[in-house]
Amino acid sequence: MQSLFLRYSAAPLVIGVTLLVTITTTLLFVDAFSPESLPTGFSSTRQLIGVNLLLVLVPAYLISAWGLLHRRSWVMLGQVDKLPPGHDFQKRLPTPTSWLILGGAIGVIYAMLFNLPVGSVVEFIEGGPLLICLVSWMVVVWLCVGVVLASRLYVSGLFLEAGKSVSLDPYDQSPLEPFARAGMGDMLFVVGVLVLTTVQSIDATFRYENYLYALAVALPAALVLLLRPMASIHTRLKARKRDELAAVNALIGAAPKALRQDEIAALEPLLKRRDRVGDISTRPINTSMMSRLIVYGVIPPVAWTAAAFVELLIEDLFGG
Repeated sequence: MQSLFLRYSAAPLVIGVTLLVTITTTLLFVDAFSPESLPTGFSSTRQLIGVNLLLVLVPAYLISAWGLLHRRSWVMLGQVDKLPPGHDFQKRLPTPTSWLILGGAIGVIYAMLFNLPVGSVVEFIEGGPLLICLVSWMVVVWLCVGVVLASRLYVSGLFLEAGKSVSLDPYDQSPLEPFARAGMGDMLFVVGVLVLTTVQSIDATFRYENYLYALAVALPAALVLLLRPMASIHTRLKARKRDELAAVNALIGAAPKALRQDEIAALEPLLKRRDRVGDISTRPINTSMMSRLIVYGVIPPVAWTAAAFVELLIEDLFGG
């Protein structure tokens, strides 16, 4: 049975827009944007607005992207199922509830330990509509992060398991590209979250603590989600490459090394064969995919730099 996100293609967009409108309305109509009412940890109203924007955009993005990634995974697992020996991994795509609960719990704990503003928990006990919104939605953001990452880890595990048994040809790895594309989609998803974090610097001030704890989760998650789907394929290709190199080297070692024409003619194909085997990639990533991965890697720092320049330009033009 397909999950909700797979059966109703419009569900992620509807949920994302609804969440966007709901949170925006809640935050914008809280009468607490005056400097004298700023909560602890905020130095300006624009810093506060930047955090509010982050709380609006990230959950909407997470929910929408989650649905899109799930549908994309459904298609790619269908391609994997057609590789002999066949397995119906599509039946197992909907994420078990236990994974979602565990991921959400870890996200909430991480938010409470590391990502709430200084002093906000103490002030939260006393109340105040803006602070209640801020603290609550920071927890919601990390709850969403935990749930989505847990779901994607589960799906990457399906590709990992499939890679243990599908047939592979080291010299034609194009049928194995779904294993790489699955990880690349998740990496792009994480990059999108990092780009959204630039709204925290809307006051033209870079605060490393705004990015530190997000990067502590995003960078390992991006690497794991990229590499895990093709980890078993990588292990098998590496073993196959090692065995073939050993066989070719054994033939080269046993071949005569004299300079007679016939012996040279027999040795040259073996040397070329060794070079060919040595060039085999142990991950099903072609040149085009590698180029995209490089682009994905530079997008966040470029976005952060561009945002800083734009904010400074606005400061100069309008005098703060």
